[in-house]
Amino acid sequence: MILSARMLGERFGLTGQEMNYALKEAGFLSGNPGDYTITEKAKAFVVENDFHRGNGGYSMYNRYWTTRKWDEKIVDELNLDTNHISALRNAVASDRRLKKEVDLAAQKMVISNVSIDITKESVESSKAETKKILIIGGIVVAATVTGYVIYKTIPHVKRWCKTKFNHEEEEKNGKKKKQSRFS
Repeated sequence: MILSARMLGERFGLTGQEMNYALKEAGFLSGNPGDYTITEKAKAFVVENDFHRGNGGYSMYNRYWTTRKWDEKIVDELNLDTNHISALRNAVASDRRLKKEVDLAAQKMVISNVSIDITKESVESSKAETKKILIIGGIVVAATVTGYVIYKTIPHVKRWCKTKFNHEEEEKNGKKKKQSRFS
């Protein structure tokens, strides 16, 4: 029967990652997690299939990958006992922990560098944006005040115009009437 590393690991209560580590430790794989290659010793026990997803699609998908199917006879070559299994688990856990610490340290370094750059740029850009906002706000306030003043003064202007022009017309009409009476 042909099994993947994950299926082989299930027989011993191991994950696929732990089983790949055991295969690497036994000399059947070389490389690092995610980039393993088989050795000459493993060629008798493994069948590799390369896949290609084709062109196009999204760049985040892995377009090329390789699957490995192991023969069951490899279990006899691995000599996995309980002590060896616990040592494998500890080794993989420490590798994961170390990788996570390295990733976190790299993230912190990137974040601190980016935040310094962002704060410098944001201070400069915020000054320019604040100036623009103040100018626009001043224009809006000036337009609002002007509109309010016009709104409030229109009745007074109308009244003034009525009285001013009515008096002038009355005076003109009155003078004409007076002139017409005496003439």
